[in-house]
Amino acid sequence: MALQGSIDTFALDDVLRLVASTGKTGRLNLKGTRGEGELVVRDGRVLGGSVSTDERAAELQELVFEMLRFDDGEFVFEAAEVDDDGIEPAEVDGVLESAAELLTEWRDIEQVVPSRWASVTLVRELPEGEVTIDPVQWRMIAAIGSGAAVAQLAERLDASDLTTGRMLRSLIEAGLVDVGEAIEDQVEPIGEVAPLEVHDEPVAQYPPFTTEPATWADDPMPVNGNGNGNGHGEVDTDVLFDSVHQAPVALVEVLPAEELEGHDLDEGSALAPVVDAADFARRLAELPPQAAKAVAAAARATTVEERQAALAELDGTGEEVDHELLLQLLGPVES
Repeated sequence: MALQGSIDTFALDDVLRLVASTGKTGRLNLKGTRGEGELVVRDGRVLGGSVSTDERAAELQELVFEMLRFDDGEFVFEAAEVDDDGIEPAEVDGVLESAAELLTEWRDIEQVVPSRWASVTLVRELPEGEVTIDPVQWRMIAAIGSGAAVAQLAERLDASDLTTGRMLRSLIEAGLVDVGEAIEDQVEPIGEVAPLEVHDEPVAQYPPFTTEPATWADDPMPVNGNGNGNGHGEVDTDVLFDSVHQAPVALVEVLPAEELEGHDLDEGSALAPVVDAADFARRLAELPPQAAKAVAAAARATTVEERQAALAELDGTGEEVDHELLLQLLGPVES
């Protein structure tokens, strides 16, 4: 006989503890207004699972975290043989404890990122002083470009909602991005959800579960079908961004207005205003393959000569990339 009920009267964490205490093996399914989720259990310990609310959630605690966010729903636990494929199951209490910590963190994120469809844009002016941008933050800045919704950023970066929220919060706290109102035409309507049904048919084989972290991916395929929207072939952004961020990340210094008085701010001056950050990020993200490889070579350069050769190769592609901004990003090399 299957264990079933509503999380309104029997909380999901209590259901998991009951399954753990009885050493059950099978699948726990939950279906509610938010969507559906499944956890695979062997001998009362969690093997893996999936959630429809965030297909990029991979780690056990993040899967349980997503299911604990359900406000309503019906659950069914069905005993069944499961294939662990050599995966070591995790204790329920440990997974629940980690998921509870993620819930606390998520509440803090929601204070600054209230919706998956909230609009995100780069600030027009950087805060005064020095701002350090690490490789993860730079990927997010490049993905934001001229603006995007939170859900679109998660898709572009192939990151879970939780991971995306973490990155955005760090950029918001650094004063680098703004979060606006939700994009109304992008909000997904909530439809009716059919109740769960207990069935006697054989349960499908459990697919292998992986604990590998989310990886970064290219932007979604645009209408011109070339992967970058600029008319060239597909850009290997992993080569570009991974290589750039193996180099030291430079500090961007913003001088107060009073310190700029008396300085020559003509084009080419070291104190010239920085061009629009969104435009520069978009330019790097949309470089054609040959130019992207040249930038990657400049990032890997260990001598001034190697870097100059790479920049010359970049100029030879015909792509106009601001050398000063690029050199700030890449950092110094040995003389």
